[in-house]
Amino acid sequence: MRVPGAPGPAARKGKPVIFIGARTLAACQIKSTPNAAGAPGAAQLQQLVGYVAFYGIAACLLGLLVASGTLAFAHRTGRSGMEAGAKQAVIWALGGAALIAAGGGLIAFAMTLGGGVKC
Repeated sequence: MRVPGAPGPAARKGKPVIFIGARTLAACQIKSTPNAAGAPGAAQLQQLVGYVAFYGIAACLLGLLVASGTLAFAHRTGRSGMEAGAKQAVIWALGGAALIAAGGGLIAFAMTLGGGVKC
């Protein structure tokens, strides 16, 4: 299928040609530089994110404590199925806490990674 405005086979003469449409070029001109200084409600949003992170870490800690107690009880009473489930719960609680704690850094890393893409 021939793209309108793209050079035909006779004009290319065996050389590969990459056709970039006007929409793609316009999208490449957009720059993204986050700046919360002038955004309305930025302080409240930051406070809300802090609250959510606090309660998320608290939930992970509570889950870790319950799962650890369950693990000890299941091991002591010989309930292998319950013990396996408790081990999984410990891993999920630790993983959740790690993701919450590293969330800001992961987003910053992704933004830096994406900022290196050039059109």
